[in-house]
Amino acid sequence: MAKNVSLASMDQKLAMAKRCSHEGVIAGAKAAVVASVATAIPTVRFTLYLYIHFKRSR
Repeated sequence: MAKNVSLASMDQKLAMAKRCSHEGVIAGAKAAVVASVATAIPTVRFTLYLYIHFKRSR
């Protein structure tokens, strides 16, 4: 029993796959930016804290 798949149906599936793939890439990039900022803030804060306290002790 062979399935008859139209060219239009295949094009529609390909377009959907491309769109979903693109959305996944965009979502991943956004998550990477958020993670980078979330990890940088405590580092910068701690560095400033050390700088301020070291400067005062001199």
